Amino acid sequence: MDSQRVEESTGAGLRAREGLLRGPVRRDLRDLNRWFLELALLPEHVGDPRFELPAAARKRLGGLDPQGLSLAADCPFALFELRLPPKVLPASVGVADQAGTRAHRPEPGTAAGGAFAFGQQALAFLARLIGATPHAARLAFGLPSGAGRNLADLTPSRCAALAASPGLVRTRWSAHPRFWPALADAVASGSAAGLQWVHWFGLCLPGSMLSDESPACGGVPLPSRKPPG
Repeated sequence: MDSQRVEESTGAGLRAREGLLRGPVRRDLRDLNRWFLELALLPEHVGDPRFELPAAARKRLGGLDPQGLSLAADCPFALFELRLPPKVLPASVGVADQAGTRAHRPEPGTAAGGAFAFGQQALAFLARLIGATPHAARLAFGLPSGAGRNLADLTPSRCAALAASPGLVRTRWSAHPRFWPALADAVASGSAAGLQWVHWFGLCLPGSMLSDESPACGGVPLPSRKPPG
């Protein structure tokens, strides 16, 4: 795949999307998306609901070179979702609770440790984004207005406890019939038009959409049902 050709031919589209998520925010989102894809492609995470990918998309993404995987990660939205509890942990976490959390933290350098570290960093990024630019957080993660405001109350120890929860991270739109296959095919084939279509499609999808029968978010019409070939 000629990643440079795709990047050059989509220059106008990339510049337009910079107006939605800019500078360090876009950089960090791209980095988290790349990290998520790397974790999702580990053999240890096959069948793990946190990193579930359609089989065909997993195969195509797994065959990408490093440039291609970075291009797949460079979306104007998160490729994962964070399922936040209605309330954060109590402000005063007892010593026994803290010890239990530490006991269940995976060892660094393992697949489980990587997933734990990813959860911590993703939570920190989302909390920072909500605090600074709530609109960008809603755009990137598909959050409803006001969601996640309690993340500002997370202390480092409580963030770690939440990151250890197996229900925190999920693949975004994992059951959608077209999103992941279209992303994998567009990047693998070097289709600039296909990649732009996938980005536009993702911006229209609700945060946890499971099928394409739901209305588009924000009143924006869905793109045509077939991505460019």
